[in-house]
Parts: sequence; C-alpha cells; structure tokens
Amino acid sequence: MPIAAFQAWLIALAGFLGLFVGSFLNLCIFRIPRNCMNVFRGPSGCPGCCRTWSWAERVPVAGWFASLGRCPACHHSYSLRDPAVELLTASLMALSAWRAISALPFELPSVQRGILFVMYSWLCCVMIISTFINLEFGILPDEMTLTGILIGLACSTLFPFPTGVRLLPSSAPWIGGVVTSLAGVAAGGLAPAVVGVLAKLQSRREVIGMGVIKYSAMLGAILGPVDAALCFVLSAALATLFGLIRLPLRGRLGYVQFGPFQSVAALALLFWSPQMHAFFRALQGHPYHPAR
Repeated sequence: MPIAAFQAWLIALAGFLGLFVGSFLNLCIFRIPRNCMNVFRGPSGCPGCCRTWSWAERVPVAGWFASLGRCPACHHSYSLRDPAVELLTASLMALSAWRAISALPFELPSVQRGILFVMYSWLCCVMIISTFINLEFGILPDEMTLTGILIGLACSTLFPFPTGVRLLPSSAPWIGGVVTSLAGVAAGGLAPAVVGVLAKLQSRREVIGMGVIKYSAMLGAILGPVDAALCFVLSAALATLFGLIRLPLRGRLGYVQFGPFQSVAALALLFWSPQMHAFFRALQGHPYHPAR
C-alpha cells in the first residue's frame, strides 16, 4: 500500500475512533457539572426517565437519528448537542492525526508522532468538554483545568515541545520541555489575571473569573508562553468581535462566556501555529523564520 494511502487510512481511523470518544465526552459534559454523578459509574440512559439506552441508541450519531432525537418511552427530547459533539470530536481527532502524521515540517520517529497525536487528541477533548460545560453552566470545571495543567506538564517530558518555541534549546530535551511548559502556564495564567485586575479597577466589578485564568494556564502548558499569550489576545479579539456583531440584535454588548473563544483560538494555534506567526509577522512587514 502506498504511504499516502496508508496515512489517509490512519487519519480516517482516528476520525472513526473519535465518534466513540465523542460519545464518552457527552457523558462527561452531562455528569461533571452535576457533582452527584460519577463519570465512570452507571450506564448511559435517558435523562428524563432514567431508562438505560439500548445498544442501538448508543451508536454514535446514528443512534440519535434512529430514535429521532427523542426517548421512545417518555418522549424526552435529546439535545442536538450529542451528535454535534461526536462529529466535532471525530473531526478534531482526524485533524490531530493529520497534524502528527503528515503536516509537520521536520522528521519525527513514529513513536513521537504517536505521542503527539495522543497529546493533541487529549487537549481537543478537554477543550470540547470545557467549552460545552461553559456554554451551559457558565463554569470551567477544575476537573479539566487543574488536572490539565498537571497532565500538560507531564506531557512536556514525553514530547518537548509540541508547538511554538521551546526554551533552553541547548539543554536536555525534557528540561527544555518542562521549562517551556512551566513558562506557558505562567504566561497563560498571568495574561488574563492582569487584564482582569485592570478591568476590575476600571469597572468596579469582576470581568474575568478564576476559571478563565486556570483554563488559560492549562492551555499554556501545551502551547508554550508565546502562543499562550497570543491565544489570550486572539480570544479577546474574537469575543469583542462577537459582541459587536450581537450589539445591533440585542441593543447592548451584554456578557458572553469567554471559554469558547479561548478554545477556538487555542485550536488555531495548536494546528496552525507557524502559519499564524507568519501571518502576524507579515502584517508587521517582517519575514518569518520558524524556530525549530
């Protein structure tokens, strides 16, 4: 089999696996904010009548459409979020496989490419869970942010450094990876914290909560310090643009959850960091030389 065809099969396999991972993410999105529920205990079922789903209803995407988005027993309507999360997870895991397999400009051993795929997929899953919980409940759970910081620091010893610029390039790879990850946590957490303090002094009310700060620090553990700071700037720009678009419809800017914009900006930097740096360098009139 040609190499290109084999790579395409691997990417498709990652997307297919992502459908089932997305089904588990739906379980996490529903249960994590409800502290009385355990993610790993109890079968999935109808939230209306607690009826356990049949095997056909558990099939990702197809199960939702087979039941017409409704419980056959109590007629409770299932959220369209369920197939959307499964399709989104499949797409991002396929993108993670593409990035790890064929989109890197330098040669890597197969083991390191596998580690990179797992890291990217894990971060995408964390962002999906955090984003949808943030949209529904207005929180960014510590189960994702604080745990994610520790996992991100641990991952930096396995593959230093997945994106962006690695600090201390002349030292041992794992030392440079850990230092870069720690700097990313500091930069990611410091940027929204400083803006939040300044905004509070100006408006006399809290504008940026601790959840946003911890989430930004978690993203920085993988993105590194440069991209962590850039991620916050991009997410603030996206949130502002969204508010301005919504202004004519609602007559006021109002309050928006910041987590989804952080996730969109982090995804862009996770997969296309060199291209985005090249774009911003071009805006400044400087040629871009990727640091590798």
